[in-house]
Amino acid sequence: MLRDRPDVRGAERRIAAATARQNVAVADLFPRFRIPLTLGTAASGFGSLFSAASTIWSVAATGSQTLFDDGQRKARIRAAEAITATQRLQYEQTVRVAFRDVEDALTGIETEATRREALGAAKLSAPRRPIARQPLIGHCASAAPARWIISIC
Repeated sequence: MLRDRPDVRGAERRIAAATARQNVAVADLFPRFRIPLTLGTAASGFGSLFSAASTIWSVAATGSQTLFDDGQRKARIRAAEAITATQRLQYEQTVRVAFRDVEDALTGIETEATRREALGAAKLSAPRRPIARQPLIGHCASAAPARWIISIC
């Protein structure tokens, strides 16, 4: 039930994004490799340009690695770790609030059920007396001597 709440799902997505950014920062420590594929033609004339015999392709591997960056990559990793830790704490806080909201709602339901039971028990145990009815004049009943004009409508 808690995972369906939009605030909890949003917090989960934020922590997942922060973790992914942290992993990208860590990946910058390793060398990068590329394997490009080249497709071309080796035709000597226009007539043989699109023939199957003149088609060539090549594959080459390249790699690169940063040797010195004055600690920038490590600083990016520490910053990403700090952001991930912050998102984790915010996620925990969001889950705590969600639990508190659910607990408050369940407590409210229980309190209302207890109140209804008490009212039902009071209604059953109350003595049944007929209610004395007084005649009403029109829509209002006067409850005062003639010199006072107090009416209850």
